[in-house]
Amino acid sequence: MAKSSRGLSSAFKGSSQENDRADIIDTLMPATVNIAITKDGKAGAGSGFIYDSANGYIVTNHHVVNGATDIKILTNDDRILNATVIGSDKYTDIAIVQVKSKTPLPQAKLGDSDKMRVGHDVIAIGAPMGLAGTVTTGIISAKDRDIGAGPYDQLLQHDASVNPGNSGGPLFNSAGEVIGVNAMIISRSGTSAGISLAIPINQAQWVAEHIIADGAIRWGYLGATVSGIPEEERETLKLTDPRGVAIRDVAPDGPAARGGLRAGDIVLAINGMDVKAARFLTREIAKVTADKQALLDIWRDGTQQTLSVTVGARPVEPDRPARSYQVPEPDADAPHGPEGNAGPENDGEQPLIIIPRELLPYLQRRRPGPQGPEFGGPR
Repeated sequence: MAKSSRGLSSAFKGSSQENDRADIIDTLMPATVNIAITKDGKAGAGSGFIYDSANGYIVTNHHVVNGATDIKILTNDDRILNATVIGSDKYTDIAIVQVKSKTPLPQAKLGDSDKMRVGHDVIAIGAPMGLAGTVTTGIISAKDRDIGAGPYDQLLQHDASVNPGNSGGPLFNSAGEVIGVNAMIISRSGTSAGISLAIPINQAQWVAEHIIADGAIRWGYLGATVSGIPEEERETLKLTDPRGVAIRDVAPDGPAARGGLRAGDIVLAINGMDVKAARFLTREIAKVTADKQALLDIWRDGTQQTLSVTVGARPVEPDRPARSYQVPEPDADAPHGPEGNAGPENDGEQPLIIIPRELLPYLQRRRPGPQGPEFGGPR
């Protein structure tokens, strides 16, 4: 039989574009970490990235470390470091943990999430199902997404595959800059359905700096109910200005009332920034922070005026429940893959989190039980 004239192809070397992407990913891996936590005697896992090398600060999600009694960080070079929580914020789901390292930690480079556009490429790195150093790619699907997960939602939606364990991990742009913190997915199965949501890095950085400085954020609070303005109401008010949201109700003796705001007022601007949506005003009031002044341009009785309002502190709200997952009991006789333990078979109701083998000695070895809060759907 005649031999094929084609023969064997030469060794694959990758296209120029593929190699450029691989080179970028190589530089991103060292700044990404895997996080193992113990909470209520049970084990959980998440991801994070090195935010400040000099001080050992790592960014992750609030829901990953909230309530944890023990936190271990697994670095890209296989070091295991103890971590402590510096502070966290449940409203934006951002937390800062700190480690002490004898050698410098590689620091992630931050980008500008405001410059990201729908269609821009993104790279997610984390530890889905405990598989540390997993890389997935996709594009930005939508910006400024509000799904009701928190009062200050302005999420980046993307389609890079993320799964339980990716929580708190970085979302990079094609230049290798962090532009988001992966926080949740929307899925009926509990695994990736192509709808992934990340906290924009501009918001995350603002929160992180406040946590580092003060240990927490005292979010600003107006004490008023606001909403958009229907066109017919604008005509009645003789409001030709396209800006504005309406004050519908004012809490007695709240910050808005003490500042002179009344039901029926139209807020046109806050600190010189035009207000065109109720959630924009809510977010900007929050960023003023408690006990600081906000200048509000308002429309009242056919005239425009400016009020100076001392912003209050947002009342404490209970944590919302998050989707829970199960951790398998490690089986000493079961075969081990390169990253995790096999454990028992899934019962079909919830996906299993595979804990990296290097971290098993640090985790409680119990039978499967509720885990959380961990990576999941809308909170």
